[in-house]
Amino acid sequence: MTALEITTLSIAIWGAVLSTIAFGWNIFRAVTHHGKLRVSCYRAIIIGVGYRDEKTYLAYNITNIGKEPVLVTHFGGTIKDPKHNAFCITPESGEFPKMLQPGEQIFLKTNINLMKELLNETLLTLNVTDSLGRKFNCPKRDIKKIIKEEKEANQCTHSIADSARSE
Repeated sequence: MTALEITTLSIAIWGAVLSTIAFGWNIFRAVTHHGKLRVSCYRAIIIGVGYRDEKTYLAYNITNIGKEPVLVTHFGGTIKDPKHNAFCITPESGEFPKMLQPGEQIFLKTNINLMKELLNETLLTLNVTDSLGRKFNCPKRDIKKIIKEEKEANQCTHSIADSARSE
């Protein structure tokens, strides 16, 4: 082999290695550089300075933990029901749909009394949907905690009502 052929072969190998690395990097970026939402749900009351709302709410805390903006379009959940398998909640605020930049979060709430018939063992997920149709679920432990707290609150309410009637 001549020096020119060795140089040509070295440059060809270098180009192949470099293009393979660039291709791999682009695949990695495509997989990891997208919007991702973290959703947590809980029972909440609203308290402020000199203000207390007596209602209890089902609250969603939604955070964009990805590297790209995400347009949140719906929030709701899924249930075990032969007629309907999903529900969508209309937010009380007029901020929907909402574009979440990386690191940004939003708090959404709905009156929990409107959800009473869904907050039982038929509730499968509480989730948020983005403009691409991707669903981001809150953890199952959040759902179990909400159902448990709601049962306890209902038992407490029934006990108070029963004791008031007996007096």
